[in-house]
Amino acid sequence: MEPENYFGHPVYTLENCTSCKACQRACKQEAIKIEVETKPDGRKMLRSYELDFGKCNFCGKCAEKCPNDVIVMVEDFEGMSKRVDKDVFDIPKFMELKKELKLREYKRAGFVKPENCIGCELCVLTCPVKAITANRLDSKVEITIDPETCGGCGECIRNCPAYALGFVEVGEVSG
Repeated sequence: MEPENYFGHPVYTLENCTSCKACQRACKQEAIKIEVETKPDGRKMLRSYELDFGKCNFCGKCAEKCPNDVIVMVEDFEGMSKRVDKDVFDIPKFMELKKELKLREYKRAGFVKPENCIGCELCVLTCPVKAITANRLDSKVEITIDPETCGGCGECIRNCPAYALGFVEVGEVSG
């Protein structure tokens, strides 16, 4: 049975998330838990995002307060209740759900200036979905971005000191 003030099931898409925690602050049910590591220089690294559907009242405040439209409210109570039940969803579960529901096809992270890459591997360290890998060969570092895994959050782009990364069309993502 659909709750009285049902605005949909919130689905965290990760796309363009800046780790601001506005959704967590807006959630009076305390269903959202976000862990962010802030480095001494001010860089933010998203460590985890969890939404407990057992606590969620489907009010939509998380989506409403998000400044970057990262949360999509899916208005299908019966279908979504079967998919998520009262489970706790983390980033990998949300990425699977997003693909299953065919939500959004934003741009993904990719090299816009590969010649700028200095091999620091900050992109690897900051990626919350582990879509970026580094392979060291002698003194060179080869960075690879998996477009299927990339959630489009932009953490790697914001944290790249050499401005080697940017958003690209899904078909253009390369290592």
